[in-house]
Amino acid sequence: GQVLAKWPLEMVAALLVNGTTNLAYDGSAFFANRTAPNDNLLAGTGTTLAQIKADIATARAAMMRFASDKARPLGLMMDTIVCPPEIEATMLEAVRSSNIMTTSEGGTYNPISGWIKNVISLPELTDTTDWYGLSTEFALRPFIFQTRQGVRTQLDDTEVKRNKRYIFQADMRGNAGYGFFHMALKVVNS
Repeated sequence: GQVLAKWPLEMVAALLVNGTTNLAYDGSAFFANRTAPNDNLLAGTGTTLAQIKADIATARAAMMRFASDKARPLGLMMDTIVCPPEIEATMLEAVRSSNIMTTSEGGTYNPISGWIKNVISLPELTDTTDWYGLSTEFALRPFIFQTRQGVRTQLDDTEVKRNKRYIFQADMRGNAGYGFFHMALKVVNS
């Protein structure tokens, strides 16, 4: 049962990892250097605190400028970051610290504090420096998981009669796929 509870997240993690090769509905890779302003594959500047803060601000501005097929800005707000465990602490410091201390007399205001509601760390991410920004508060989503059959547990009691052993099993059916590519971006650090 616990393995099945994590299965949808593992499927979405595979979509993230393969997003630069798997295709979105427009025939391009889900994360691709598209025509401006809809380029959702961005070059990062690095993984220090200052670099991550700058990249978050750049990524947020880029997502806000994503446009519809009629060239109207969508005004999407990046509210979730998905990152590998190696940069999770730095990412959390960047988005949750109200002050970044710079002098012994006090600190300076952190302008990106409060922009990001969720930081999700996934060990399934294969590159330890790349991260993803998502907009998840709209009806359209960057990724879709559809459950065909919820978790179903079952006790096989035929073994109980013979060997006094209990065998439990669980199964679930569903699938994950790409949604609207405007709702996600990838920041690649070299």
